[in-house]
Amino acid sequence: MTSKAGFFGYWLPVDDEESARDAVKMSGLPVLVMGLNFVILSLFPSPYQATSDYSSVISGVVALVLIFVAFRIRGGHAGLVPGTTSLFCVFIFLNAVLPYIGYFLAGGRDLDLFRLTISLIIPAICAALALNGWRGWRWLRKNNPPTPY
Repeated sequence: MTSKAGFFGYWLPVDDEESARDAVKMSGLPVLVMGLNFVILSLFPSPYQATSDYSSVISGVVALVLIFVAFRIRGGHAGLVPGTTSLFCVFIFLNAVLPYIGYFLAGGRDLDLFRLTISLIIPAICAALALNGWRGWRWLRKNNPPTPY
């Protein structure tokens, strides 16, 4: 990583092939975090949610797919980045908006609002990594070095 990195070192400048490939590799980290989130959901289902018998199996399959894709991206396979970035943007949007809607509908307290705001720190870092990986993929695509899928 270079010393010019912004956003606490998570936003890498993309100005050459090496920095673009580093950005692509770092974008595999949010996908891995999403995969581990699905592992937790499959192992420890919430007692407050209506779940079917297959929800743990579906969460486990999604977890395996996401972890596989994360390791492919970390291996330098940049062709998977646009799809995972768009998937991650939807995930981040839902993760950011739905708890606040529930908070306001339930008539929450100030401490709950603080806790919800603090809980967005990790998703913000992951969003920076995913978008930076997309920027790296765009640089690689524009300048045409060989990109493995």
